[in-house]
Amino acid sequence: MTPLLCLIVEDEFFAGKLIENYIMQSPNLRWVATCDDVESAQLVLKENEIDLIFVDINLPKISGLDFVKSISSHYHFIFTTAYHEHALEGFELNAIDYLLKPIQFERFTKAVEKAIDVIHYKLLKETNQPSQRFLYLKCNSVYEKIFFSDIQYIEALHNYISIVTAERKLLIYCSISKILEELPAEDFVRIHRSFIVATEKVIRFSPTEVTIGSKKLPISKGLKKMVLERLGHSN
Repeated sequence: MTPLLCLIVEDEFFAGKLIENYIMQSPNLRWVATCDDVESAQLVLKENEIDLIFVDINLPKISGLDFVKSISSHYHFIFTTAYHEHALEGFELNAIDYLLKPIQFERFTKAVEKAIDVIHYKLLKETNQPSQRFLYLKCNSVYEKIFFSDIQYIEALHNYISIVTAERKLLIYCSISKILEELPAEDFVRIHRSFIVATEKVIRFSPTEVTIGSKKLPISKGLKKMVLERLGHSN
């Protein structure tokens, strides 16, 4: 695999140098630039192809969180910070990982492995033809071919999802919002912050829940109107 081109956005000099050093030790990464503020980082993004951004959350003037919100969603990023309390918001922005300072090389390597998996999966998806009805998703170090027609429902489990078919459950490192983007919208609907269902697998439903096989799944109040319309109930 071609090394990932990396940008570091870090206002602490020694923290930035540490990440640079870690990148230099990683054969699958290539350092491009280190910036100490968002304005400089935005210039680098305009002038370079960047695959992976290591961004400190606590930056001067514009925070790392606001920086990530302002750039294109095709960028992949890993947050770095000295504070635990920002982790949840970071993952809600689809961060690949969250590194707590002082960053250890072993922990850095694990985050990079996740990044390689995510980017590799994206490349696999882009090579699929529009007519194809499946995804390759990494499960237990191998890529599993999952046909859309086999999926009954998907459940969010912290930073993972469980994809449930009639024959198996697959635990995948992915957010539920991210997997929803990959599914054909005409065949799947999100019924709750924790559940996506295949509409053709729903055997009965009410204003509060759907039933797939023997499993009852809740419909959230905020999604009820849309879900009922998708399932063919207009009242």
